[in-house]
Amino acid sequence: MKTKPIIVALATLLIGSLCLWACQNDDIVSGIPDMTEHIALKSGQAETAIFGNVGKMVPFRGSGTWQAVDFSEPDFEKMEIEIDVAFEGTATHLGRFQAEWTATFKFEFLPDENGEHIIDPETGYPVIVPTDYVSHSTIYTAANGDELHDEGSVDNGTEHFLHDDGIGFFMTGIHIVGGTGRFENAVGSYDILVTATVGFPYPGGTWELEGEIRFGKMAPFRGSGTYEFAGIPDFDEDIIDGEEVLVLVAVVKLEGRATRLGRLEGFETWRFRFDPEGPDGMFGDYLSHESTWIAANGDELHNEGSVEHGSVHEFYEPLGTGFSLTGVRIMRGTGRFENAAGWYDFWVTPTSDFGGTWEFEGEISN
Repeated sequence: MKTKPIIVALATLLIGSLCLWACQNDDIVSGIPDMTEHIALKSGQAETAIFGNVGKMVPFRGSGTWQAVDFSEPDFEKMEIEIDVAFEGTATHLGRFQAEWTATFKFEFLPDENGEHIIDPETGYPVIVPTDYVSHSTIYTAANGDELHDEGSVDNGTEHFLHDDGIGFFMTGIHIVGGTGRFENAVGSYDILVTATVGFPYPGGTWELEGEIRFGKMAPFRGSGTYEFAGIPDFDEDIIDGEEVLVLVAVVKLEGRATRLGRLEGFETWRFRFDPEGPDGMFGDYLSHESTWIAANGDELHNEGSVEHGSVHEFYEPLGTGFSLTGVRIMRGTGRFENAAGWYDFWVTPTSDFGGTWEFEGEISN
């Protein structure tokens, strides 16, 4: 990502545009299809990093400097631009480190006093400025080479606020999502304060972060039981990649037993792209799901998966015998699972058109 068009103009306006970041802010099908074939899942090896906070956390703090190092070619269809930033400094548990931060922002064209696009005379391109934060990921590398990974996005609760003086910004709710070495199973969250100074051609400044982290071994997490469809699947209209699509929404009721939970019952809401010619009875491509598992004492464990966040789904052959799903995320809960985190793979074997058995295996933090 080493492109030059628009970069000089963008860099000189990046800090001044921080104030804009806070300020910008009929049925497709009739009837219900006759479904005669249903869901089944099979285990695989998840490669998903753990997500969320865990039981006993310890403070996580750090400070240092940052420098913007590169800008992508703007995506004029999505009106997004990617910014690469180099961090360095010190932090608890990491010691001295270097980090690579890659963030995506929406952008807009900078207008002149007449509302026309300002054109950079050197490049001939319209001058653009970043506006709303979209998402980011960071890799922190300690002196011994161990890596700590994080991710944030507006879709998963990360919030972005402008400084009162307009020079810099806050970001809250950034999630630690594993790493390498001693941070392989790291989880946690933090807030970061970024103070900017004007630089040419790229801006830089200082940063401070504060939050909580936990890293260490996870405990095995396994279970099995039965499931049944809780009613006839419904339909929902959605827009995916700019295309209006029909989504098949199925609710499944579970019963069974699991480590850390004991006897449980639960409900899972599954979303598939509706496909009349789909491989398994109107179920096309898997999109996402959410689930709540409830222990006998009422404590809840919350899970979710999606193709956007690494869950991998495959139908079995022959068709109608099920599909596999790997990399489901444990997303906290209530009671003793309030700060739980982890992952698992889940598989189901249908024994009738409306139910069957399930099993899962993974790791959990508490």
